[in-house]
Amino acid sequence: MMEFKDRAQQEAEERAVIMGEADKYFAQIDPKTSNGQLLMQAVDAPEISQFIVQRLESIEDSGDLFGKDEQLNTWYDQQIEAGNIKAPTSPVDKQRWLALMGIAASKKEGFSYGNVLIVPDYLPNDSDELQEYESVYGVGVIEDILRRREALKK
Repeated sequence: MMEFKDRAQQEAEERAVIMGEADKYFAQIDPKTSNGQLLMQAVDAPEISQFIVQRLESIEDSGDLFGKDEQLNTWYDQQIEAGNIKAPTSPVDKQRWLALMGIAASKKEGFSYGNVLIVPDYLPNDSDELQEYESVYGVGVIEDILRRREALKK
């Protein structure tokens, strides 16, 4: 019984951290609902979290990049258009939001996402934290994330 309680507590703590990240790193999406709540509403829908994780597994198997997966990006845009997911409107922030959703869905579904997604994938370009991750992942990884974001602006 104690193990179950510890796991439930750990999951609750992980959710709280992710919700906090959504509130901290993204401009308010809906004035009536916190970003963290919007993110979790989407991820709590099994069809959404399972599809995201399925695509992340496929991306990992193929060695592709998270932001370049056409099937995931098309589905994501369709979900936003249908009102199933509320997300930022700028292309860069939408991609960052999808990265955070991917991490949240992976944690929910028990997928080890580290080969496909990393925290810098959702951090804003101007955040101090993004630069701090250079020592963890290397300058090249951070520069690649910034290049992909720059390409989204065009």
